[in-house]
Amino acid sequence: MCVLEGLKEGINTLEIDVTNLAANRIRDLDRRQVPWKYFYDINIVNIDYKPFNASDWPLRDSGLLGPVRLIPLEIFAPGIDPNSILDKPTLFIIGDSTVRNTTHGLQGWGDPIADYFNLTKITVCNRALGGRSSRTFFTEGLWQKVVDQMKVGDFLLIQFGHNDSGPLASGRARASLKGVGEETQEVVLEASGQREIVHTYG
Repeated sequence: MCVLEGLKEGINTLEIDVTNLAANRIRDLDRRQVPWKYFYDINIVNIDYKPFNASDWPLRDSGLLGPVRLIPLEIFAPGIDPNSILDKPTLFIIGDSTVRNTTHGLQGWGDPIADYFNLTKITVCNRALGGRSSRTFFTEGLWQKVVDQMKVGDFLLIQFGHNDSGPLASGRARASLKGVGEETQEVVLEASGQREIVHTYG
């Protein structure tokens, strides 16, 4: 139902973001010997308390496991004019994996919360993405995609903070400055050499 909110007159392109399973990602990093264990006060070991290495993990099914089908709305809601959906307000939700988690057996709160709303009167659209901080959600262009779809009368629910700590320029480089003021700091990203202005969490 989120798709209809972004439709415009003319040609529309449907884009589907697929996040790989975290286990496959870790396996790939260890096989390529890419440093990723950027944690403080945590010793990463395996079940035998030996140095952790996931390079021999088996690949797991992940992402889209079958063909994508577009199913007409009337199959789910007979009697409702699909065009009326465009007039409904949308509740957009953005955040990290605590809001939307695609790992098998895990779930963020952003999807089941839709059950608490009357979906004939409002559309709930979960745009959260695991592993993102308030900083990287913006720098990766994810926030702009939400802004481009929002219209007058829509709502926005934000939850970040889980990934907003850590190094500013090294490792995953996703941290925000501490505080809620207007302070900024220019950093040089270790991985790319690019400069970036980092803002406070607030």
